[in-house]
Amino acid sequence: MIVRVAGPGSMLGLYAVLSHGVYEVSAETLTSAQLRPVERDRFLTFLRSHKEAQMRAVQCICQEYRFALQDACRIALAETVAARLGRLLLELAHQIGEHLDGGGFRFPLLLTHEEMASMACTTRETVTRTLGQFRKEGWISIEDSLVTLHEPEQLQTLN
Repeated sequence: MIVRVAGPGSMLGLYAVLSHGVYEVSAETLTSAQLRPVERDRFLTFLRSHKEAQMRAVQCICQEYRFALQDACRIALAETVAARLGRLLLELAHQIGEHLDGGGFRFPLLLTHEEMASMACTTRETVTRTLGQFRKEGWISIEDSLVTLHEPEQLQTLN
């Protein structure tokens, strides 16, 4: 199961560090990435002496909570596959996309249809068919692995 797509500057394993637990998921990059591992004790010492870093850590934990809540809502509250997929596209747009003039979004399509299906609790075939419907309606376009959401409000209103 894909838990989330992390964007630039994301902190992985923060909860595990702060709770003295184990990071229970694996991470896989979709594009080239540069990671900077930090030793737990050094990080905790740094946090104790820097109030601004403490606030940023709290913000990151809150963001993780928000992502988990969004996932639960996307899966549990959306009645149709189209609604789940629409919400997933909107989440990706907000996490890794750029806002366009006119209210749209553009972001790189880093996930396969199968990975998107996993996140929307459906099948790869249904994702492919539903994305085709969104294109036909003019709500999205996909060119050169770039997704453009032309009508994000339409995706938001799907049930």
